[in-house]
Amino acid sequence: MTYTPAVSVRQRFGDELALYDIRATDAKSVVAAATELVATGLEGEGLVDLASKVVTPLTSPFEMDALVAVAREELGMKQLSFEEATVRATQAQIRRWLHGDLTDRQLAGWAHRAIGHEGPAVLQELVVTDDMFDEIEFIGATPESIHEDLKQIGVQLLAIVDPWER
Repeated sequence: MTYTPAVSVRQRFGDELALYDIRATDAKSVVAAATELVATGLEGEGLVDLASKVVTPLTSPFEMDALVAVAREELGMKQLSFEEATVRATQAQIRRWLHGDLTDRQLAGWAHRAIGHEGPAVLQELVVTDDMFDEIEFIGATPESIHEDLKQIGVQLLAIVDPWER
């Protein structure tokens, strides 16, 4: 197991929390991220309870939401508006893409499904890249040009201040 400094582990917890808040990840991911926080020495009864939760198909979403709420409060990570959570979740996905965990198409497809054309305006350039992949031969784009577009979009979106770090 690789140990990571607490700051990056907290960012990973924030990534999972934002994805959980918009229902784009499962409870197991939030529990794993909480476990990493506890392993770095962060304490708090609610955080430890979340990190210790065994998630099964029978685990109540209401129970998980309650555990997450207590851990969130202990960590000073307020409940975000839907738009803020969506932007923060998108930043998480962009970081995964930059680390090579997602392909260009996977990132764009996730954005199209999770955000959609009715989502926050600031995310629409990313959402539209999925359409670009579908119409690549008609719009004069190439996978490489779309990749360059994604890099520029990623830089812009990662420049948005993390609402939990303000």
